[in-house]
Amino acid sequence: MRTLVVTKEHGALDYRATLDAVTLWLQTCANGKYTISMKKVQETRSNQQNKIMWVWFNLIAKAWTEATGRVFTKDDVYNIYCLMFLPIDTPRGRAAGSTSSLTQEQMSEFLERVKADAATEYGIQLPSAEDNFFAALAEEYSNN
Repeated sequence: MRTLVVTKEHGALDYRATLDAVTLWLQTCANGKYTISMKKVQETRSNQQNKIMWVWFNLIAKAWTEATGRVFTKDDVYNIYCLMFLPIDTPRGRAAGSTSSLTQEQMSEFLERVKADAATEYGIQLPSAEDNFFAALAEEYSNN
């Protein structure tokens, strides 16, 4: 199977293989009928989405620790929210899923659910990546 990747951004097409290459592929095929399929590529979560998630989980862990006196880590928060919003059924019951294979759209939905839960359940207002101080938070928490 051969793949031609075509990207369309702002109305313009970007071909990673030329139509000449497609013609060559077809000329070198054995006799027979062929189908050409097209599907939209679903990009996995972006580095920016991942960065936002870990900044948020550090902030939530800090707030939960201050509120309860029990130490919470960013990994605790990650596991709790994955269990809440990305559960998987196992033979032994429910387990926390993972964000690593989410598409960008799915990751956006996950982050929105986390943000809404943090605000409504705990009164935590999480910053967006566009906030002036976000870069400083990302730098601070990138070493944690």
